[in-house]
Amino acid sequence: MGTIRRPRKIPINIGDRLYLYTGLRTKQCKKLGEGICIETRPIQLTDIGIIIDGDLIPRAQADLIAQLDGLDNYIDLKWWFKIKTGEIRDMVLIRWRYVC
Repeated sequence: MGTIRRPRKIPINIGDRLYLYTGLRTKQCKKLGEGICIETRPIQLTDIGIIIDGDLIPRAQADLIAQLDGLDNYIDLKWWFKIKTGEIRDMVLIRWRYVC
């Protein structure tokens, strides 16, 4: 599984235990489980797509990354971050495996 988030002051590292929730800071907050971080990568969300390690990835791969984060495609992912943050910016791709 994976998600895209803004960089944190204290970065998530490989091997860190992650506590997975939905609806955080709402009355509908629900714990989904726990995971162990298996990868973190800096990425850039741009108007033309996702850039990883300086390379623009193919649109199908950008759509897959968006789908892993619960959205239909890259266009929806880009729109969601513009609504939430007011801009598209440098982000971090975090991948994990469930442990419970």
